[in-house]
Amino acid sequence: MEEKKLAKTLERYERGWIVFALTMILVFLVLTGYTVSNFASYVPDTVNRVDPRSVRLEGEFANPRVEQVGPNAYRVYMIAQAFSFVPGEVRVPKGAEVTFYVTSPDVQHGFLVENTNINVQIIPGGHVKNSVE
Repeated sequence: MEEKKLAKTLERYERGWIVFALTMILVFLVLTGYTVSNFASYVPDTVNRVDPRSVRLEGEFANPRVEQVGPNAYRVYMIAQAFSFVPGEVRVPKGAEVTFYVTSPDVQHGFLVENTNINVQIIPGGHVKNSVE
């Protein structure tokens, strides 16, 4: 009698783990399908594109700079290039609102502003806009 009770307990325990595993597989498949469908339907924004061959010669990135656009607001036009950024240093008053416009003429670069939520990848010809206070 005791063996039958133990067998039923083990069977119920195993059944619970099987249901859990199948549920996790189903969740994984649903999330994978959702991710793939979103990537498949992604169309890059052509409005925020620049010609990477002429980025240093014409347009808003021809003169990388920090410009004041309001009493406590700044706009930074920056070029990411191999091993550096132009301008290399950005100085603004503490608490100022800064909007970054960043592009790359050569390869993909990472762009991170520490202690903020800005952490993006810059692709050649891409034009990323991020703001921080």
